[in-house]
Amino acid sequence: GTALGSLTSLTSLRLAMPYSELGDDGALALVVPLGKLTKLTSLHLDVTRNDIGPEGIDGLAVNLKKLTRLSSLELQLGYIPIDSDGVQALARSLTSLRNLTSLELDLHNCHLDAEKIRNLASVLVGLPRLTSLTLDLGDNRMGPEGADLLAKAIGSLSNLTSLNLRVGSNQIEFEGVRSLI
Repeated sequence: GTALGSLTSLTSLRLAMPYSELGDDGALALVVPLGKLTKLTSLHLDVTRNDIGPEGIDGLAVNLKKLTRLSSLELQLGYIPIDSDGVQALARSLTSLRNLTSLELDLHNCHLDAEKIRNLASVLVGLPRLTSLTLDLGDNRMGPEGADLLAKAIGSLSNLTSLNLRVGSNQIEFEGVRSLI
């Protein structure tokens, strides 16, 4: 497959491959050509419920980092267990996307705890141009500490005009709710 990587003039791409049993090899075959599309300003990538492991997540992060013109990113990784190294790699790549004004990130049921949320929160602080943010962090394990970290990061986004936040089933308790509200 070189078809996708040869479309170097693309500025917008919507690619949905949920439930496709990609695994690491399939994920790498998908994301390596994406890294060649450096003119993209808008990317929607849905790989929800695929068996992507650390190698595939790292490949995604490395290639996302190359798309520095992105102003809009929708990344759906729901139901993919992401380890600490994977969250750190994604955080580093997202932080390099300085032109982002719109970010939609679906990390529903990705086994995120407070420490992984800390890495994600650092991404948000590093994206001050965001005007629209959608986060689906439902069914993780962030707890009150993660909710507090997330709330502080969102609070730093002074240009935000639209926020959609899903954090159900995270054991955030009263303290977490108080931080977020």
